[in-house]
Amino acid sequence: MLAKNPVVYLPVESQNRELDSKLLIGATLANAGIKVVVGWQRAIVANLAYLPPGVVLFKGLNKVQRLYMEGAGAAGHVVMAVDEECFSISDPECMLKDIDPMVAVHCQRTFAPNALYQKALLENRGFRDNQIAVVGNPRADLARTPLSRMLVGEAEALRQKFGPLVLVNTNTCAVNSVWGDLNAYSKVCAEIGWLDRANPDSVKTLRDHVEHDQACFVAMLEALELLAAELPDHNIVIRPHPSERFEPWYERFGERDRFHVIREGGNLAWIKAAELLLHTSCTTGAEAALMDRPVISLVPEGACVSHWYSCNRVNLTAGSAAEVVGLARRFLVQGEDVFEPGRVQRVDDLKVLFSLDHDGTSYQRISDEILGAFDLPVERDFHWKIDRIDVLEAPKVESNKNDFGLETINKRLDLLRRLSSEFGTLSTRRIWDELFMLESTSAAA
Repeated sequence: MLAKNPVVYLPVESQNRELDSKLLIGATLANAGIKVVVGWQRAIVANLAYLPPGVVLFKGLNKVQRLYMEGAGAAGHVVMAVDEECFSISDPECMLKDIDPMVAVHCQRTFAPNALYQKALLENRGFRDNQIAVVGNPRADLARTPLSRMLVGEAEALRQKFGPLVLVNTNTCAVNSVWGDLNAYSKVCAEIGWLDRANPDSVKTLRDHVEHDQACFVAMLEALELLAAELPDHNIVIRPHPSERFEPWYERFGERDRFHVIREGGNLAWIKAAELLLHTSCTTGAEAALMDRPVISLVPEGACVSHWYSCNRVNLTAGSAAEVVGLARRFLVQGEDVFEPGRVQRVDDLKVLFSLDHDGTSYQRISDEILGAFDLPVERDFHWKIDRIDVLEAPKVESNKNDFGLETINKRLDLLRRLSSEFGTLSTRRIWDELFMLESTSAAA
């Protein structure tokens, strides 16, 4: 199915998670002559009927995304997806909870991170072979050389500010949710299709998820107390998950000596700056493995769904607060290589889970696939315009997920330009609140 106009829309739900990877794709497409609109997800999906029909690259395949896709298809857009929710999921049953049973009807092309994900779509969600391309994920590109070099300046600034630091990333949203108590969290899970209250197995899975996060929350609290005693020469930076409440961590540790509870900054720069990352089954553990940085996952007794997460296949794991702090001390103080046992298997798993043996980069493969939706060469004099756009209500839950503007986009593109001339011929402009256009300025475009 060919797109009606040479334009691609890149909705971003979470700046920290998605913006840089979407800019990689956007810049590549813009240099090929495509008009690229990148912006806040809610702003794009609320106005699909008014935007000139093109290709829309959604960030997932869950129930909410499927509803967005229906609207996009009805408005004449070609629908594609990169599943950000499954970036660090390695268990097929868990993958399927984030994939709506009807989504294959509405998504013309989806980009799979690995063969496991492809198999789950084919066998359980009605996808055909020609709807799936196994390409990895651009977030893995960003974590690896050469693109990881864009982190050097920011990471060095963090080291200068905080000195030797241990980074602690949490992932206990089920018991510390920005949406509120467990009832509120359960409602969100139901809205995205993750929870079916009429299905006893689904209800049990949610209970297991809550039990897992509670065990991790308690174990990390204990580990942080031990870290303060065992690593007196290190600062400890706690970064709660974006979907977690900040206050419980800050109230416990925010005013204490050598502790810093911080939301700001990008995950990858913090990982590069840290001497060691400790986490509780967090996506950043997989990113640290891709960056080849020291990382340990705390998987305490009671963490009954830890097998869901790819980080626990590609990271060294510890079964208790005492064990994780003991490993940290042996590595940081005694200089012992605690990571050698199991290293070969972890590296092999990393290659499989993130499709690292494929030729080229994920962002280039996705861009090439998207270009296949256009009748090339594209119409160079296409003029993108809109006659109206809906004003959006404020989000129900305040967070730092979507605070990017034109200055942020230009800053991130500048970092990419320093790495490669392929990003050096772009212009950017604001076209509406939280919507921005990327265009090529080269003579060829």
